[in-house]
Amino acid sequence: MTNQREQLEKLLDEIGKQTSKSLKNKELLSEFVEAVEDQPLLLWDSERIDDLALAALRVLLLDVIEDEEQEILWVQKTFAFITQSLLRAREQAFENSKLFDILKNRVVLLHSHDDFFIDILDYFFFHNTPIEKETERAERRAFVLQKVAAMQVQDLRVLEHYNQDLKNEEYLLEVEHKLLDKYNFTDKELVEAQLLSDTLFKYIWHQLSKK
Repeated sequence: MTNQREQLEKLLDEIGKQTSKSLKNKELLSEFVEAVEDQPLLLWDSERIDDLALAALRVLLLDVIEDEEQEILWVQKTFAFITQSLLRAREQAFENSKLFDILKNRVVLLHSHDDFFIDILDYFFFHNTPIEKETERAERRAFVLQKVAAMQVQDLRVLEHYNQDLKNEEYLLEVEHKLLDKYNFTDKELVEAQLLSDTLFKYIWHQLSKK
């Protein structure tokens, strides 16, 4: 186990040295995926969870995984890694700038891969209830995507607590504008979104702990 941990940490070090577009980076990220698939919780309680979460997100943004089902599960892992990184940072009373950077990555994940959360959240809300009509499929999809959008808006509200202007980061400002233009969430809905985010994290952790 110690040897596997050291190998994964060395791999993270190598990934951190690469530029995002280098071929070597993709090779290392593919190796990283294999290592994490084998031992997903190896660095769960380590300070290296920050680097692991960032590398996991990079895997998605660079389309390293070709198999759709595997990618859906990887999105879930990445959500859990980022959230665990955030929880550890809060426990250790990190500065708001550090908390901002971690939570920003969760917004990036939720926004860029919102449809990858459809199946798991559909299960949460509908418990494998059969879909009888195509109109019902579309309605359930829209319902779940709205829940994912609410999770993003709630995270953006927290980000504004860390930095009122969202550090003027263009991506975050565009996401916020897009979501607020489409939805008008109440305070109650945002509280529910936070609870959903917490529940999703615990569910994914439980699934990973079975490995």
